[in-house]
Amino acid sequence: MSVEKTGNGATALHIAAQNGHDAVVALLLKAGENVNASTYDGSTALMMAAQNGHRRVVWRLVEAGADVSRRKHVHATSADGATALFMAAQQGHNDIVEHLLSVGAASVPTTVR
Repeated sequence: MSVEKTGNGATALHIAAQNGHDAVVALLLKAGENVNASTYDGSTALMMAAQNGHRRVVWRLVEAGADVSRRKHVHATSADGATALFMAAQQGHNDIVEHLLSVGAASVPTTVR
């Protein structure tokens, strides 16, 4: 599958996950998009969905094998080493935090300052 990227390295999967478009995420995963692809700063579709509170998308990405403990690149300009769990917690998305913990997300502090 040929994957187009935006200026920050986001794929269609990133955009769909960030905006909570579950049906589009399902289609893209079925078409073979890499569930763990990252933008140039290391953000994954799971991180974007978790940060924005898109519960159904988070569940779908986890089911598809998304790495629940993956961190953003700590050396990228805007990255802070955060995980999807940290992003969901930061925004108060308790149901997503509980789900990520239940599937093995690391609960140790992960941000780098």
